[in-house]
Amino acid sequence: MTRAASLLAIAAILSAAGLFSGCGAAADPYGRLPVKGSVTLDGTALPSGEIVFTSDSVVPLISGTKIVNGQFAIPKDQGLAPGVYKVTINSILETAHPSGDVMNHPTEFKELIPEEFNKKSKLTAEVQNAGENTFSFDVVTKAKSKP
Repeated sequence: MTRAASLLAIAAILSAAGLFSGCGAAADPYGRLPVKGSVTLDGTALPSGEIVFTSDSVVPLISGTKIVNGQFAIPKDQGLAPGVYKVTINSILETAHPSGDVMNHPTEFKELIPEEFNKKSKLTAEVQNAGENTFSFDVVTKAKSKP
């Protein structure tokens, strides 16, 4: 999958999460709960990005939100039902081509988060009925993990 296709897929998931999260005063059949937390990249708050929680349960739920200054929050109406979720994190850096020639060299996009935190993520979070559902995710790049 190309980087552009990946970005489109993330946007579609986040849009679908917003569309299917429910509107109005009807009771929530899933018992959604608010979720919040933090994301660091090599020990520093991730400036911007997206986080998505995906359930593999009988009633699959997906929800996600933007990460701003290392923090994220999903309100109850778009939140998650109790259960275990796969977590994916993305952060795209948009840069001009080094030549500065924007006419012949379009903007370049670079994923800052290693695949093991998005495409090949094994991150999980368990949303529970009791207490606050606050999660911290520490992303370490391979470049930083080498001595």
